[in-house]
Amino acid sequence: MNITGSLRVLAVCVLFCFLLSAGAVSLAAQESQGTDDAAGAYQQAYNLILDEKWNEASGSLASFLEKHPEDTWTDDARFWQCYARAQLGESLEEVFSCYQTFIAEYPQSKWKDDAETHMISAARELARAGNVEYEAYIEAKNMDMDKEVALSAIMALQAMGNEKALPALMKLIENNPDAAAREQIVFLLSRFDSPQAKAHLIALAQDDPSSKIRSKAMFWLGQGDEVTAEDIELIAQIVNDDTDPKVRENGVFALAQIEGRNGVDRLISLAHTHQDPKVRENALFWLAQGDEITAGDIEAILGIINEDTDPKVREHGVFALSQIEGRRGAEALINIGRNHPDPNVREKTLFWLAQTEGVTAGDIRAIVEIIDSDSESKVREQGVFALSQVEGRLGADALIALARTHSNPLVREKALFWLAQGDEVTAEDIQAIVEIVNADTNPKVREYGVFALSQIESRRGAEALIALGRTHHDANVREKVLFWLAQGDEISAEDIQSMVEIISSDSDARVRENGVFALSQIENSKAVEALVNFARSHNDPQIREKAIFWLVQGGGIESGTVQVSDIVKIVLNDSDRKVQESALFALSQIPDQQGVDALAEIAQSHPVPRMRKQAVVFLQRVGGDKAQEALLKIIGQEAK
Repeated sequence: MNITGSLRVLAVCVLFCFLLSAGAVSLAAQESQGTDDAAGAYQQAYNLILDEKWNEASGSLASFLEKHPEDTWTDDARFWQCYARAQLGESLEEVFSCYQTFIAEYPQSKWKDDAETHMISAARELARAGNVEYEAYIEAKNMDMDKEVALSAIMALQAMGNEKALPALMKLIENNPDAAAREQIVFLLSRFDSPQAKAHLIALAQDDPSSKIRSKAMFWLGQGDEVTAEDIELIAQIVNDDTDPKVRENGVFALAQIEGRNGVDRLISLAHTHQDPKVRENALFWLAQGDEITAGDIEAILGIINEDTDPKVREHGVFALSQIEGRRGAEALINIGRNHPDPNVREKTLFWLAQTEGVTAGDIRAIVEIIDSDSESKVREQGVFALSQVEGRLGADALIALARTHSNPLVREKALFWLAQGDEVTAEDIQAIVEIVNADTNPKVREYGVFALSQIESRRGAEALIALGRTHHDANVREKVLFWLAQGDEISAEDIQSMVEIISSDSDARVRENGVFALSQIENSKAVEALVNFARSHNDPQIREKAIFWLVQGGGIESGTVQVSDIVKIVLNDSDRKVQESALFALSQIPDQQGVDALAEIAQSHPVPRMRKQAVVFLQRVGGDKAQEALLKIIGQEAK
């Protein structure tokens, strides 16, 4: 591999840097399944960057940022959005501003240095075009314009093949303190095809006081067209000896760019023996990115996964296998998933197996077999999640089979949950979930099935819930149906009417009461009307009592959909003492004068002394000046 393939190389580098610095969203999938969606969306957008489809990439990145404004991948997406804008030919001013905003909002981003480099490049072009305001930016970055001119002259000499260009360049790097300029000079050195330039790069890689310069020098050493065995030995030696992590990281990357077996063999050696786990992780990752991975390389990765004592190294080995094209990587993953002693490794294996391209029916069977046989609950759960990530019907059909027949109820629960999270849940899938809710003997599994139906973004899910609420034999299921039905984003008047019918006809008191609560959670005037009707006329006093309570708690009074006079009428007319007291309590919860006035009126005029006394008690609980005035009036009336 050489520098002409740098964009795709950089893409892989982005993913790996994230694996190292952020713990990898995908490697932590069991902790936050939501971020797997973000990682997948980002990678989809990033693939468009790799393919240089700038318009599509720009749109995909914008969509990602709208849906994931504060994700771990957000700064990456923002950086590449600026990069895509530049490639689309937007003005240098706009591109400069884009990177400037990015740095201001993400000052700790790993892309900050790259953004500044692009800003400096844009500022130079703008300054040369007569935009003098950008010269101030260049000066603020300590860019010595005289040396800038000298550097440009050297570049021109090099382009013309002048033999004096190299000595001038070597002198300039010795006398230039500016970091950005020295990095550019290192790049220019790598463009000279001469032993002297190479020797100078080697000296910089070994001895320069700046770790950035050592890192850059080593990177460009590995990009040459004729990298010798001595060069490879030198790079490996620097990886072993240098104390700076970034230098070691770039050294591993440099080895990965070298064509032929020498670089690969060095990577395997580092992955086996280097004392720094990060270097071993790096070596594994880049080993798997090679174009010609042999069976021996895969065996070497397997050996490291089996023998390395560091959990992160083992996990990166699993990830590395998932990046190998063809069936050999998948087959190696299946072997690890079945046999590795570390459950964390088996867990990661299942996840990454489902992420490989071209998942086969055999892979699905292997995942299911591991779910069936593994003794660790986390491994089983990760296997179920992995199935949900497989595109097409293979994964969904396997989830349905697990939800129907697996002996472990936790597996059945997770299978139902992840089945409902799919993008294309079919009518057959919904029917399967309903059948499982009806047939499964485990209460938790049935409840998960109800929840799963509530997550389906279509009317079919709501209709299935209503049918269960009307007919299911288990009161717990009917109760959960009412609760989750009320949580829907687009609940219709027909849904509310169905809930009213279920509450009115259900023989179980708890189902009725929880149904009333569910109605109070719906931000809809029809739901409030239903509660008012229950409070006025339901034949069960407990339902009337709950309806009054939740009417007030749900904000019906504040919104104006419930009148205070409706509550007063209940106090005056209801035959049940608890219902009357519930209505008095509801009046005490009304935050303005209306509630106090109503309580005062009841305390003065209710025909039942007990109710007048209760109204006084609630006035005392309300407190405040208005309540005190009402109490004084009552005392005056009683004194007469």
